[in-house]
Amino acid sequence: MCIRFKAERKSKPGRRNDDSAHYYPRIAGQPKITLDEVSADLEFETSLNKLTVYHVVKALEFYLSRKLAQGYRIELDGLGTFWTSIQGLPAESEEAVSAGHIKKVNIQFHPGKRLHEAIKSAVFEKVKE
Repeated sequence: MCIRFKAERKSKPGRRNDDSAHYYPRIAGQPKITLDEVSADLEFETSLNKLTVYHVVKALEFYLSRKLAQGYRIELDGLGTFWTSIQGLPAESEEAVSAGHIKKVNIQFHPGKRLHEAIKSAVFEKVKE
């Protein structure tokens, strides 16, 4: 399988009908793999059965959710690192900043070295879409 991409036209901001627009490669529709499919695939690559794989992944989801909500940074060797970041509203002084100024919490992910290396050998296919 390969990574599908398409050409997408982009204009400079405020200049929609401009001849200076350029085309950039953008990812085209990506096929989805479900947890059920992951579990079935990993059953053949490990000594675990499909149901065990499924429950381990669900337990990891619960664990990550809980630990991220507690403020932990989670490093999974080879896979990557998960952490939280926040976006907030300004305040007039340092003392005035409170939890009420936080407007959004995000989960960040930085892939590990093995994932980075694996993607370097990706094959790309241009599609019309």
